Amino acid sequence: TVKKLKTFASGSGLSHSASLDAAAVAIGYENYHHVRHCLAHRPQDAVSVDSKTLFALLPWLLNQSPIYSGDFSALHTELTASRGIEILRQVQLEHVLRPNGTALFEEAASDHLHFLVLSGFEVPADVDLACGALAGAAAWSALLASTPEGELAFGLLYQHAFFALMVGYMRGTQDASDALGRQTGHALAGYMQDLRGARSDTAAEELFARGAQELPREMNRRWDGSEDYEQPSTLLSRICAGITLEAAGVLLTLPYQEMSAWSGGSADRVIWRMPVPLQPGARERFVAAADARRARPDAPPPGPRRFTY
Repeated sequence: TVKKLKTFASGSGLSHSASLDAAAVAIGYENYHHVRHCLAHRPQDAVSVDSKTLFALLPWLLNQSPIYSGDFSALHTELTASRGIEILRQVQLEHVLRPNGTALFEEAASDHLHFLVLSGFEVPADVDLACGALAGAAAWSALLASTPEGELAFGLLYQHAFFALMVGYMRGTQDASDALGRQTGHALAGYMQDLRGARSDTAAEELFARGAQELPREMNRRWDGSEDYEQPSTLLSRICAGITLEAAGVLLTLPYQEMSAWSGGSADRVIWRMPVPLQPGARERFVAAADARRARPDAPPPGPRRFTY
């Protein structure tokens, strides 16, 4: 089971759909290289948050997400009891996330921004992405460290990412404009619900075998406009990719300035700024920025991608 899961957890998962246009490709290109630039040019006054503060504030910050309409602690207690989620987390952690470290965070964070824009949202203008890229990479390393505190905090982040992705797929079945998108979202959401409910190793293994089901070929278009038919997305590989992007997106956008100023006690002023609907002209702004970057003599190439999650 672990051998099969390793294949799914590191296989092609970021294929999206057949409807990516030139603007979408430009958005992906610009976000990818923006995050890379932030990580490569560390300012002297870069904000850092120690792991103790990160671990202490993470539950408070995640609970601010609008995906939680009930008891945050009760929901995560339920998710912790899922053998399906636990086994998947351990396999991704040991065989994908830890071996690839912050290099994987770099690409997952930029891809999170890309898919956020494709979904009609963007990071608020007052969120410092340069700070988020640097502090987020450090937080990623702290969470992946083989320490009891790190593993406990990572487990919470992973469960949050799993739940956020599942909620997104459930909402997508209602909002998707095309029948194929609704059908695929319905299949993914249903599969994640079953994983969430698996309470035994036997039930989890049966679900992992089902996870090899391939998604429609039309869903194998990557963010850069290329097609991936050699490694078509499956239920499980798409979910693993989505969880990685969700987790990286959280760490990219946390309020590190406020977190670094927190000294214990009330955290009421430590607010996580959520994505907002795209402002008028946002897509055109991304295209213009991407065109300007490509026009430079030292323009970086659009790929190839190092990871497919």
